[in-house]
Amino acid sequence: MVSAPADLGVVKNLSCPVVNLSGAIPDPGLPRVRVDYERAGELAAEHLLNRGFERFAFYGLKDTFFARSCLEGFRSRVERHGARCRVYEDAATFGVARPWQHDRDALAKWLKSLELPVGIMASHDPRAVMVVQACRRIGLRVPEDVAVIGFNNDIQSCEFCDPPLTSVARPGEKIGFEAAALLDRLIQGEPPPQKDILFPPEGVVERASTNTVAVADNEVLGQAVRYIHQHIGQSIGVEDILSHIDVSRRWLEMAFKKKLHTSPHAYISQARVKKAKGLLAEPRKLRLKQVAHDCGFSSTRQMSAIFERYAGVSLREYAAKFHAPRGGAVESR
Repeated sequence: MVSAPADLGVVKNLSCPVVNLSGAIPDPGLPRVRVDYERAGELAAEHLLNRGFERFAFYGLKDTFFARSCLEGFRSRVERHGARCRVYEDAATFGVARPWQHDRDALAKWLKSLELPVGIMASHDPRAVMVVQACRRIGLRVPEDVAVIGFNNDIQSCEFCDPPLTSVARPGEKIGFEAAALLDRLIQGEPPPQKDILFPPEGVVERASTNTVAVADNEVLGQAVRYIHQHIGQSIGVEDILSHIDVSRRWLEMAFKKKLHTSPHAYISQARVKKAKGLLAEPRKLRLKQVAHDCGFSSTRQMSAIFERYAGVSLREYAAKFHAPRGGAVESR
C-alpha cells in the first residue's frame, strides 16, 4: 500500500517484485491493480440523478489520486446533466499524526452553505459517515435534505452508519486475486504492465442514506417514495401507497411519471431489484430464497424474472460475480 512519496522511496529500493494496491498517489512507477475511480464517481452521480437530485456536492481529499479521480468522474457526469457540483476538500491524513475527524467544524460550515436538497458523494465510506454525522449535529435530515453516498462499500462503515450508508462497491476480491496473479508473473520474470490494471466498480449498493427522491416542491411524492423504501421487504403494491397518502391513483401515476419517469409499480420493482443487488454483493452468502423474501418478492421465480428485466442480466449470473468468481456454484435453494 504505497500511500505517500516516502513509502515509494522505500519500496523502489527493494530487490524483489512489488505490486501496489493503493490509489493515493497518481503514478507510483510500480505495477498497480485498482478500481476505476472515475467510473465510481460516475455511478454515484447517476444514482443521485435517478433519485431526482438537481444539486450536487463532493467531499474529497486534497492531493489524493483516488479522491480526485472520483471527483472528476462525479463532476463530469453531473455537468453533462447540466448541473453544477460544489466541492470541499480536506487535507489527507496518510502518515499524519492528527486524526482524520479533525475538520468536523469546517465540514459542518460547508454543509450549512449548501442549497437543499442536495446529493453528496464522499471520496470513501469513512468520510461519508462523517458527512452523515455532521448533518445530524446541525439538524439536516439524511436522506431528505442531504442524500449521502460513499465509495468502497465497507460493510462496517456502511451498516453501522445511522442511517445505513449507500456506497459504490469496489471488487476487492477480484483486485486481490489479480494482484496475486500479477505478482506471480513478475516473480516468473515477465515484464510489468505499462499501465494500471483497472477493474470496474461493482455498482451501487443502495441503503437508507439515499432512499429518497429530491422533491423540494412535492413532499407528498416524497412520502410515497419513503413508504416504498421503508416497506420494500413486504408484499406492497400501489394500493398500499394510496392507503398511506391522501391522493388519487391518477395523481400518483402522473407525479411518478413527471418526476421519476416511471410508474409507481415499476419503481417498486426497481427498488426491489436494487435491494437484491445489495444483498447479493455482501460477503455473506445468502440463499436466493432468503433474498427474495427480504426484498418483497413472492418467490425466487418472480425475483428471477423481474431481476433480469431491470438488471439486464440473469440473477444467477449476477450472483456468480460475487460468490463464484472462479467457476463455483451459486446456491439457489
